Amino acid sequence: QNEIEASVLTSEDPYEGMVKICLTFDDGPSGNTDEILDILADYGIQATFFVNGKEGYDSQYIRIVEEGHTIGMHSYSHSYRDIYRDLDSFAADLYEIQALIQDITGVTSTYYRFPGGSSNQVSNVDMVRCIEYLNAKGISYYDWNVSSQDAVVGGSSVNSIVNAVMQQMEA
Repeated sequence: QNEIEASVLTSEDPYEGMVKICLTFDDGPSGNTDEILDILADYGIQATFFVNGKEGYDSQYIRIVEEGHTIGMHSYSHSYRDIYRDLDSFAADLYEIQALIQDITGVTSTYYRFPGGSSNQVSNVDMVRCIEYLNAKGISYYDWNVSSQDAVVGGSSVNSIVNAVMQQMEA
């Protein structure tokens, strides 16, 4: 009891020194989203879902929001060729995914993850211009610093995904 009181009185961070992880999912929703949400609920874990525009998944978009997860934008089309053709194409795709999320969930998302990351090498438009555009719209973008590599190697096993993540965390 004294330790708890001392910690409250001195405003110490009870999690200081612990590794903090932000769990994110890209490219959904998919046929796996409900199972992922069930697992997160079982463990009381919150995550961020960077979603694409997909028909037939309204209940998953809604469930992400209703269960307290953060919903972010990962482009409407996820087509590098279309999104990164020019700034107008980027803006149009951004508007489309933000409107879809708003229409289905009532949430105006202000979080974005660039398909391919903010330093991708496929964009015809300078990524700095895309970032400036997001900033002007009040939208924050987030990259990743640890990847499960499941998008690179299709059909990855659970063990290979865990190993990929753990190796990057130890580095």
